[in-house]
Amino acid sequence: MVSTHPRSHIMNIVGGRPLVLGTALAIATVGMSLGAAPASQAASVSCSSSTALSKRPVLRYGDTGSCVAELQRRLVSHGQHITVDGSFGPGTLAAVKAYQRAHHLQVDGVVGPLTWKSLLGTSSPPPPPASICPSHPVTFYGQSGSCVKLVQQLLIKHGYSVGSSGADGGFGPATLAAVKSFQRSRHLDATGVVDALTWKALLSTGVTGAACVTRTYNDMSASQRVGQLMMVGMETSDQSQIHSLISAQHVGNVVYLGGWNGDSTVGSTSNGLQQQTTSSATAGVGMLIAADQEGGYVQQLKGTGFSPIPTALTQGAWSSSSQTAVATTIGHQLRGVGVNVNLAPVAGTVPESLGTGNGPIGHYYREYGYTPAVVSRAVTNVVHGLNSTGEIATVKHFPGLGRIKNNTDTSSTGITDNTMTTTDPYLTPFKSGITAGAGMVMISLAWYPKIDSANQAAFSAKMITTLLRGTMGYKGVVVSDSLSAVAVSNISVGDRAVRFIAAGGDIALTGAPSEVPTMVSAILARMKTSSTFANQVNSSVHRVLTLKSEHGLLYCS
Repeated sequence: MVSTHPRSHIMNIVGGRPLVLGTALAIATVGMSLGAAPASQAASVSCSSSTALSKRPVLRYGDTGSCVAELQRRLVSHGQHITVDGSFGPGTLAAVKAYQRAHHLQVDGVVGPLTWKSLLGTSSPPPPPASICPSHPVTFYGQSGSCVKLVQQLLIKHGYSVGSSGADGGFGPATLAAVKSFQRSRHLDATGVVDALTWKALLSTGVTGAACVTRTYNDMSASQRVGQLMMVGMETSDQSQIHSLISAQHVGNVVYLGGWNGDSTVGSTSNGLQQQTTSSATAGVGMLIAADQEGGYVQQLKGTGFSPIPTALTQGAWSSSSQTAVATTIGHQLRGVGVNVNLAPVAGTVPESLGTGNGPIGHYYREYGYTPAVVSRAVTNVVHGLNSTGEIATVKHFPGLGRIKNNTDTSSTGITDNTMTTTDPYLTPFKSGITAGAGMVMISLAWYPKIDSANQAAFSAKMITTLLRGTMGYKGVVVSDSLSAVAVSNISVGDRAVRFIAAGGDIALTGAPSEVPTMVSAILARMKTSSTFANQVNSSVHRVLTLKSEHGLLYCS
């Protein structure tokens, strides 16, 4: 079936990237040869959204001022991705030409009456009717028909050329190159395959970035906002149950558990999950789909399309270039099947004297080494490698599980680190991962009495808000270790999620789908009785939406 077509095969049909012609220097030279007006000339006229067409000046490369800013806002509203800074530079010139090309205007980069008229909407062509392809199936190279034609029409609307034949309904090399270019511009994996996320991006032509985050947040119901703070584990037999949770509980994030085999299976499952992110379920917000792809004993995705990964302890002895290269390969493989979050690398340091006596990490060789320096180097390289592919790296399990004896997944005793302090050298690998650009930090469920004797890490404001967000300066998304673990079984299900968010956490992860309704209800109930907690929820939702916006999961129409 189309939805299970192996992406790796599709990606190999036509190789290479579109050739980008010209440079900023060449563009500047062209602008000068066309007699670009002095910046002061454009700046002398004040423009706003209500300025009449007859009052709008001709704009050229090099101009500055409010009229250029108004031009840039119009270009953004028509799907061009540029900065609104009031300066007609190379980026704006390229956007103007792309717009002119898509709207069948003279492609000269000069914004005259005809281009202004089109931008103002009086002659802009209507968007292509989605009704010609209502199901939006996975669409790829070699296909033909109405859905391919809609893809082409949408690409043209966004300013991309699909070849001299235009929207002819045939998915050929020019359309493949345009899809890949579009995907790269939207922070999507540039496979050339039009999957659920690419369809969503193509169909969206509204505001982007922070403005889209704000708009999406404002359009969400309270339940939809809380749903963005849930990540639920999904095994191969759980798909219908998870789809129901997305619909009824507005769950916004999933993690693959239990072992998955083959890129075709994982890719089609990921696409199916993204298809569930409707306006009624998640307010149209795409889903973070995660997996534990560390290596060795901890590799959830195996089989065709997934390389066997050595243990972290083995990787820790490699050169920096080898560590980065393997992480890059992992990132490409994950992105290729729609998994946008790797719950790795482990940033904990295990003392060599403890070694395999450390239940959660050392027993499985999940540590990169026995000193913070060795672990820091590996963590930095792994994060860089994952980031280079657009994959979200997650450093875990803050502030480290290396000194405890038992595994928090299976034990509530022997999970206390009596050494860890706020200045502990074992924090260094986490700082290195954050500095390298990790998109998420996972919090452990262990006890660290020298930092907070009253609360486990996941429920400790001293740990998350004061140490991680304050002292260490981390501003991103914080996810819990699984709140269905034995280590927290003495706490009611609802309180686990509430206490985690109250401590400064963002995404409550549970490996038990049955726990989700209780957690969501508890968060909503606490929001009604505590304005402080409601504000914490709002901040968490904004952090999650911002992360999604940065990774091609949030679009505004």
